[in-house]
Amino acid sequence: MKKLLSFIVAINALYAYSQEPVSFPAAWYRADYVVAGDTLWHDQSGYQRHAQAYQGVFPGKTLFNYNPAFLFDSVTSAFTLPLSGFDFSSSASKTEVMVMIAYQAGESGSERGLWAFATDSSLIGLSTRHIFGERAVIRYQDTTRTDAIVNTITQSWKQNDFAPGRLLVGGMDTLPFKGKLGEVIVFDHRTGSKDLLKWQSYLAVKHGITLYKKEYVTSQDDTSWHYNDHPLYNASISGLGRDTVFGLHQKQSVMDNRLTIGIGGIATSNPLNSSVIPEGNFLVWGVDSNLFRFPQNTYLQNGEELLTFGNCLMEVTGNAVRTLPTSVQMDISGWQDVEPLNCVLLIDRDHTSDFSGSSVELYTPTHTDTNGIITFSNIYWDTDYSGSDLFRIGFYSNDTTEFSTKSLVTANTGNHNPDMDNHPSVLDNIYSLYPNPTSGNYNLSISLSCVSDVVIRVISPEGKILETRYGKGESNYQFTGGLSVKGHYLIEVESSLERKVLQLIQN
Repeated sequence: MKKLLSFIVAINALYAYSQEPVSFPAAWYRADYVVAGDTLWHDQSGYQRHAQAYQGVFPGKTLFNYNPAFLFDSVTSAFTLPLSGFDFSSSASKTEVMVMIAYQAGESGSERGLWAFATDSSLIGLSTRHIFGERAVIRYQDTTRTDAIVNTITQSWKQNDFAPGRLLVGGMDTLPFKGKLGEVIVFDHRTGSKDLLKWQSYLAVKHGITLYKKEYVTSQDDTSWHYNDHPLYNASISGLGRDTVFGLHQKQSVMDNRLTIGIGGIATSNPLNSSVIPEGNFLVWGVDSNLFRFPQNTYLQNGEELLTFGNCLMEVTGNAVRTLPTSVQMDISGWQDVEPLNCVLLIDRDHTSDFSGSSVELYTPTHTDTNGIITFSNIYWDTDYSGSDLFRIGFYSNDTTEFSTKSLVTANTGNHNPDMDNHPSVLDNIYSLYPNPTSGNYNLSISLSCVSDVVIRVISPEGKILETRYGKGESNYQFTGGLSVKGHYLIEVESSLERKVLQLIQN
């Protein structure tokens, strides 16, 4: 009775919060909705299509962006579900289903099964590398990706040729899964693009997954992440927010395994965070392609110089979340030659990308620990109601600590680039931008330590790419350009050796 009541409440919320109800799935399996002692993975769609764990033994438990998730070890068999209770929509003799899955593979070396509609001798489904169709197998990935993924695919089959007797979730008969599994959603019809994006946005915020070049949309058609307005910050996206229709109440999230932001404090898991986010409020943030790999020089209004990492943008949806204090944690354990107490958080309220103006707020750590975790407390976002803030993590230098750019670049082994092993140090690369400040025209001189193609991007004070230029097959380049509007611009130089960002002022 309790489970039925929960389903009725969820359906009522679905209609109460939506003028146009979101299409609901035929089966919905959430790893954060598992009760200790259960032998079934209970279906949260309300249709009671529960999945059976192999021999009644559940996979291990882990956290997936602070949410409870299953941890498959490649030995535990997939969950199974008889299909006799499904009422798949069909036209003539064709059946069509759509499956969404949020997962993270544990290794790149082996192909892993994700889900399948199966008979005793054949299947239609998805692995980490192949789509298994009724009449063909399509390779969509050469290797097994180990980043967090939301995968959505629609499959169909002719009823006379294929009649699956069971659904496998979390693996296939011959391809067991290894890694984290957070959620599986099965539709017995093809949903519209509008509903599809809402479900994908929900999974992305909850599991800390970046949707590729897409906006994030809530059940109420509010856009919580405007990709088209700031495409530069789409390399890694995380978010917090509440959307009752999907049962979403994400109170803390991690980006790039380094930067964590949480409402109030940051707890061991999302359920243990006691803070409350009002309905329809979101914080969503993204970083540029730097991904905290390479440092850059940032100059403050008082002339002080900082070494900063990550060009990040925070977008705010809803008024209430602007008044909620957040904690920001940065993991610098992989970086050498940095002093935690010299770390600062910089927030640019005017969104100028300058960070030397009067609108820039600077915060010092409220806590550091021996594991290299730095915490900034009581941080408020978008206090000027402009819709977004820019922010960076930076470090002061002092008489006892000197920053080594080379060690900072190479210390992050999680983002190691093997192509750099055979190149001279990035410190040998020389960039000259003059005159700076300029009254209009400028020159950019680049001298690289070896031959490399380059891409030059001119970025406006609002973060828009104004111009992109290319250089091929040289080690020395000369570029000229002109600006017509006053402001603080960024000139981004990207090569196979490094990414360099220079500041250019137009008076």
